[in-house]
Amino acid sequence: MHDHPEIEETSKKKEKEKPAPSVLWPLFQTFKWPFLGHAVYKLIFDLLLFISPQLLSALISFMQDKTKPLWMGVAIAAMMFVIVLVQSMILHQYYHAMFRLGMYIRSVLTSMVYKKALVLSNKSRKNRTVGEIINLMSVDIQRLQDSTFFVNSFWSSPLQTEQMKYKDERIKLMSDVLNGIKILKLYAWEASIQKQILNIRKKELKVLKKLAYLQSVMTLMWTCAPFLVAVSTFSVYVTIDPENNVLTPQITFVALSLFNILRFPLAVFGTVFGMTIQLQVSNKRMKTFLAEEEIEEMPSDETALEGEMHRNDGYVSLRGRVAYVPQQAWIQNLSLKSNILFNQEFNEKLYKKVLEACSLAQDLESLPAGDATEIGEKGINLSGGQKQRVSLARALYSDSDIYLLDDSLAAVDAHVGKSIFENVIFYMAYIRAIGFKIAVTFLLVDIMGSSMGICGNLWLANWSDHAKEIQMRNETDSSETRFRLGVYAALGLGQVLFVTSAAIIMALGMVYASSILHENMLSNILRSPMSFFDVTPIGRILNRFSKDVDGVDTAIPRSLISFVQTAIASIEILLVIAWATPASLFAIGPLIFIYLAVLVGF
Repeated sequence: MHDHPEIEETSKKKEKEKPAPSVLWPLFQTFKWPFLGHAVYKLIFDLLLFISPQLLSALISFMQDKTKPLWMGVAIAAMMFVIVLVQSMILHQYYHAMFRLGMYIRSVLTSMVYKKALVLSNKSRKNRTVGEIINLMSVDIQRLQDSTFFVNSFWSSPLQTEQMKYKDERIKLMSDVLNGIKILKLYAWEASIQKQILNIRKKELKVLKKLAYLQSVMTLMWTCAPFLVAVSTFSVYVTIDPENNVLTPQITFVALSLFNILRFPLAVFGTVFGMTIQLQVSNKRMKTFLAEEEIEEMPSDETALEGEMHRNDGYVSLRGRVAYVPQQAWIQNLSLKSNILFNQEFNEKLYKKVLEACSLAQDLESLPAGDATEIGEKGINLSGGQKQRVSLARALYSDSDIYLLDDSLAAVDAHVGKSIFENVIFYMAYIRAIGFKIAVTFLLVDIMGSSMGICGNLWLANWSDHAKEIQMRNETDSSETRFRLGVYAALGLGQVLFVTSAAIIMALGMVYASSILHENMLSNILRSPMSFFDVTPIGRILNRFSKDVDGVDTAIPRSLISFVQTAIASIEILLVIAWATPASLFAIGPLIFIYLAVLVGF
């Protein structure tokens, strides 16, 4: 092969010319009708949003006109309730359908990556680390699953790419450590290895901090937008024609209701923006992985079967089915029976015949649950000879035409141990990792920001209640209008300042918490006894360091911020309603009870 460099060069050129397969388009083709059908729910919800402001205008008009009959006001209020109820039902049906679609997409992509990983050629395996494949199946597929809720955008993808590069490097090193944990402990290399992993993690956190700051800037921009629209609109309205343009309650609250329709998509734009970047990066990584070279479907001999021979030209053919028994037995973390059946249908006669042929019948008597005994990681609770016989039995049960035995009678000793792996995070452990001071500061600053927004609306309400009096006084002096505009603008700017500050504080706390949780988990893993690694699958540990750490880095902060802001806004709104209309307390209590009952029940 080395004597013909022109062949290698031609092969490389062909590989470069070969385009990477599309991932998103086939997914859309597969699920286009469910996707488009579910999008109708969202379209109906968005259209219904514009009905509420019109009903609010009619309700305010009714309240100002004392001559209108009572039934009209009751009918308007009932229609507002029905519209909101229908909106809620449609929106939640949309979310349910999209989450279900996301699970379908996740299942398809996981199967694709798994099948591709099994057929990668030896050349491709050198380019793809275990850590990268694990991240593809856990982190990248999760991001593609989340893509059912948003559309494409393209900023800051270099940061996301850089972050995934460090994540792959960290998981690869972690995989090597776990596979060689016995040697590592024999030489007491835990501290040195931990330092190497944490150095990679520091680079990853540095990129994460940059992304968090970018998210804070996006929060600043899109928090300012609705406020600037409101200030500019009301300012132009009252100054362009002071005599005729009066800021009445009807105009004020209908306008605010319309502005609030704009507020939600702008508020979530930052989150959608970040998720879109993650989608773009994960899509690119998935495409390049699926384009990797595969093992020939019909290899010519055992070496080619193992993916260690590369065909540059010609063709190979093979008749019949092949079963391969390697020198080092490959055992799944399943029951002994499942290891032998290997997803094939159970044939009792053949099964017993295979057990006898491989001298496994006597071994079953020594196992705690016979052939239902679960085999530990890498067959840790089997002797070397037992593992080889199980591997041979799997090949025999497949009833193939050709059997390739690579010194399959070689055996190695192992020992058995027991341990329990527990790594539970929800939200209290995360808050403790952030630190009490940072958590309280974020809470207070966010409360101040939300309060500023409510005060701005109350100030605007007071202004509209006295609009006619102010207009009469403005005929001689317009300073009061300028004063009220100035106060409203100051309250809005204060809200923007506090909300942005809260985002920055949480960004710093998020990075610190991610660093602490990862470091503690790594330290605990490296100091666990060998008995723990004997019975704990390596994949389970790697998932903690890939998908779960990614959740700590991105998903938990996003969910925590959303929960805190929603809770604060809900409490403040209830307080304002109770202060303005004390009688509403009689309705709020039962409604909260019904809401909690539905929340717990469903």
